[in-house]
Amino acid sequence: ARRAVARHAAREEREEFAALRTALSASRLRMLGAEVKLTQAYAPTRPHRWVNNEATNKLAAPILGPLDRARDAVRHRVAS
Repeated sequence: ARRAVARHAAREEREEFAALRTALSASRLRMLGAEVKLTQAYAPTRPHRWVNNEATNKLAAPILGPLDRARDAVRHRVAS
């Protein structure tokens, strides 16, 4: 599964990002980059079984993301 994810990411970076760089202005690319960073900051770090559609994900992510990160930090501290 990890290889498939790595291949998918490599293809995205090689093909899709190149197409975006060609099609979009520099300011729009910067805006998209900022949106991605913001989304990553709030995205959960693990799957949650009951979050199974787009609407639920949009409602739950701002709550679950920070909770997951706090949980990760505590686990990392305990493991160190």
